[in-house]
Amino acid sequence: MTEINYVFGLDFGTSKTAVARARADVANPTADPVDIQGAGHRIPTCVLVDSVNNRVHIGDEAEQEYFLIRNDAAALNAFKFYSNFKPHIQKSTECYEIALMFLKKLRQADRLDEKFGSSKSAIAVGCPVLWEGREARKLCSLLKDAGFRAPFAIAEPVGAAFYFLGGQLRPEDFHHDIVVVDWGAGTFDMTILRANRMEIENRNTYGSNIYGGRLFDDLFYQWLLEMARKSGRHEELRKLTARPINLAYLHAMKCREIKEAFSRHYSRNRNAPERPWTWTTPIVLGSGQDSINLGDFAVEKVAEFDERTKSYRASDMVKQWLSLCAKDARPEEQEFVAALQAGDVVDLKAWGFRLIECGVEELRVGESAKAVLTGGSCNWRWFYDYLRSMEPFAGRSDAILRDDAPELTIARGLARVYAVGSYSRNLIKTIESRRPKLRKELERLYTELLMGEEGANLSHSIMRLMKYDQKLVDEFDEIVRRGLEQEQADSKRQRWIERRRNAIIKHEAAVRSDIQELLKKWVGDHGNEMGRAVERFSTEAGRRINKNVLKNTVGETGGLIEVAIEACGPTGQSSFGEALEKLGENFHLGRNIWSVLTERIKRLRDILSGKQAVKEDDRLEQQIRQVRQRFFEELPSEIERSILRVLSRRHWPKHVLGRRMPAKIERRILRGQSREQWAEHVLGRLIETLETLVRIARVDQAEEAARESK
Repeated sequence: MTEINYVFGLDFGTSKTAVARARADVANPTADPVDIQGAGHRIPTCVLVDSVNNRVHIGDEAEQEYFLIRNDAAALNAFKFYSNFKPHIQKSTECYEIALMFLKKLRQADRLDEKFGSSKSAIAVGCPVLWEGREARKLCSLLKDAGFRAPFAIAEPVGAAFYFLGGQLRPEDFHHDIVVVDWGAGTFDMTILRANRMEIENRNTYGSNIYGGRLFDDLFYQWLLEMARKSGRHEELRKLTARPINLAYLHAMKCREIKEAFSRHYSRNRNAPERPWTWTTPIVLGSGQDSINLGDFAVEKVAEFDERTKSYRASDMVKQWLSLCAKDARPEEQEFVAALQAGDVVDLKAWGFRLIECGVEELRVGESAKAVLTGGSCNWRWFYDYLRSMEPFAGRSDAILRDDAPELTIARGLARVYAVGSYSRNLIKTIESRRPKLRKELERLYTELLMGEEGANLSHSIMRLMKYDQKLVDEFDEIVRRGLEQEQADSKRQRWIERRRNAIIKHEAAVRSDIQELLKKWVGDHGNEMGRAVERFSTEAGRRINKNVLKNTVGETGGLIEVAIEACGPTGQSSFGEALEKLGENFHLGRNIWSVLTERIKRLRDILSGKQAVKEDDRLEQQIRQVRQRFFEELPSEIERSILRVLSRRHWPKHVLGRRMPAKIERRILRGQSREQWAEHVLGRLIETLETLVRIARVDQAEEAARESK
């Protein structure tokens, strides 16, 4: 096994790039952002090329060098400014070469080089889900050519999910679907982590390689030019058109800064559409006497932004990069892309809304799902509000999660992934070596949870749901009352004790059948409440497995591993859910419940034999209460037996087949079977979960890359 001490998470974005670092040899690592150029944790993804001095500048350094350029024609022609190249490195050789220049300079940054040089490290680079496979390998080759040691690719939503694993996402959240929404400058992606399953697969993803924040950069670019024309700055605009580097810088850098500042103002004042806003300083490009001053960027009212999103037209610069990716358009967005290419008007918000709606529908997002937002464009309040208004997120204040710094979420998560995967692999070996002891502990835990003390197990939880449902109680009483009245009427007409006994048995069977149908209907109508009871059972089982079984038998598992184990639901929740769905079909109500009726048979015999004087029957209501009381006393035991019948898949031993066994013997056989099966199920799912973590963390690829880098 190759030694890796640290893993760097690289979020190579369209507009900004971030790097974080985490220890690789601990179960619950902290990911620290790397201050690459000493000016913040992220740098602009841009390149300034000085062909005269043969120099390349990136990020904040490129912006500084831009301001030092003399504005004469010779100086301007010696420089080239590039941005928005990352989405196109798979299809454009020019974009690939620009990306290589950027990443080489990034690797050489002093602060980053110091951390890389002081440790045995690997770098996890995020890639869009649609880039998995050949495109991911090409991205790793790009990093290797740029001088990064041991690069391996991980899907960006995996990075986001692993960051939130140790933060806002609780273990119980993973009993429902989790949608990771990653909307950055270049792409829009939705990835779903299915309930109790963390696998990332193509059928669990949805997105657009075209709809990104750079479209809104272009909106603000055209908005600014319109303001300059209205203020009479025609000479300044003419100079701008003649200077490609000034134009590129304005479009990619300055207008993006203005957009981000406005989006924060928009979020604070979305309910005040008439409120004005202005950029703090005049927009000046270049330096010296021949600089270009486009004046102020002043918005008379916030609502003007909403109006402009409805009538957006693409600039020539946008049309250039659209030509590279227009073929990637999804069917539901082709009308928007075609309109932009034709120079027609497009509603940018409507485009985003359609992608959200189609994504939620195509991914079949389940009830009670949560959404995790990442990517800088998710900061738009209108985007956040629309997602919150949709089912299944509507009406739940905690349904949408986002980090305070969503631009760093992916880098931090990528840095942590390997540590979790590596620790999981070691944990698998430990579990396998101690499997017999674990199985024994799990069987004991199962007995406590399903058949433990009253009030602390699943059977009593479901019994209480029924007992305190007044409608169910009323219908139960009515069935018993009707049965008793009919039985008494029939019994009085019979002269012989045997006929009276048969009448009681007949009506007892009818009452039993009616109550079984009542319970079956109740179970069908109360699936949500039953599901919550199972969820509480599964959560408690998961907590005890981590705290009492794994910790005592295997050792400390660490916070991230504990949550990840719970995320894949190894505690048998799906099996118990299936059992409860069939609960109404599997009730075989014990005869002890009907002891009130069987006692009537005995009393009749005593009366006819002269051993007991004839008395009026007990009041009807008292008899009904007695039946109800004994019913609910016996109900947990019957629920347990019904669950066990479904969970015990194996046949009974041959020597008992076809025989009617006492309930205690039947339950003992079923308990033994289901207890063993549950323990094996938990261990199997636990190992499967850990193997999934190893796989999606790309542990083998990371170590293979580390070996090749020696």
